[in-house]
Amino acid sequence: MRSLVLAVSLMLPQVAQTPPPPKPPVAGTAATAQSPAPEQGPYEFVDDMGAFVIVVKAEKAAAFDAAMSRLRQVFAASTDKARKQQAAGWRVLKSTEKPTDGAITYFWLIDSVAKATSYYPIDILRELSPADVQPVYEQLQSAIVSITRVGLKELLKMGGA
Repeated sequence: MRSLVLAVSLMLPQVAQTPPPPKPPVAGTAATAQSPAPEQGPYEFVDDMGAFVIVVKAEKAAAFDAAMSRLRQVFAASTDKARKQQAAGWRVLKSTEKPTDGAITYFWLIDSVAKATSYYPIDILRELSPADVQPVYEQLQSAIVSITRVGLKELLKMGGA
């Protein structure tokens, strides 16, 4: 299983005027002579399923929720078939546990993955709704404590077939 903790600042100091951020190295993806690993960006998956574990400041949960709602609206308004397919497999889950250490855990559960496609909200907004980039970036930047990417592979189904 590969994971990566991404920068709290979402790697963009000034979204409106800055090119896409450099992609940090991904732990556990070094290529071997027998089977080279596919190249993978920090918000991409090479597996069929994946998740992001996102820790959000409890007092900023409403801002994070609003940013996710806006992203959903942008997906819904899009006519891009690839983005529609990406959205169809993406669920945003929020922990119902009482916040600990002033933080709430969210999950982006993605089944089935749009491979070689970024799940970075700012990249998606930059493409589909540029006017939303700066306000959503500010909401996310102020709310997120950390993001961990987890590629997933189904091991077995406990209920049978």
